[in-house]
Amino acid sequence: MKNRSFTPEQVQQYIGAFSQFDTEGDGSIDVRQVGQLMLLIGLTPSEEEITKIMNEIEQENGDLIQRKRIEEAQMNEQEMEEPTIRMGFIDFLNKLEEFKKIHPEQFITVDMKDE
Repeated sequence: MKNRSFTPEQVQQYIGAFSQFDTEGDGSIDVRQVGQLMLLIGLTPSEEEITKIMNEIEQENGDLIQRKRIEEAQMNEQEMEEPTIRMGFIDFLNKLEEFKKIHPEQFITVDMKDE
């Protein structure tokens, strides 16, 4: 992972939170969960910011759309075709970097050089 402006502790916190939403264990989460995930790690994005992040991820990962297939007995055909846009942890970190530039006050950073 490239050097980011997050401390190792923050990255570990983000990994732990991300893992709670990775119910399939495939290293990705549904983009519709990004707002909940950000709240879990203590950030307070507006609905507009959440929507913007979700839309950007959909555009960036359009080729990675995964379709969940559920047995026909459980779902009708229309529901089976609904795409689930998923994002990986690196995508999430990239969006956090962008959010941090806009809202630096929401991130607690420690300058390790001063200690």
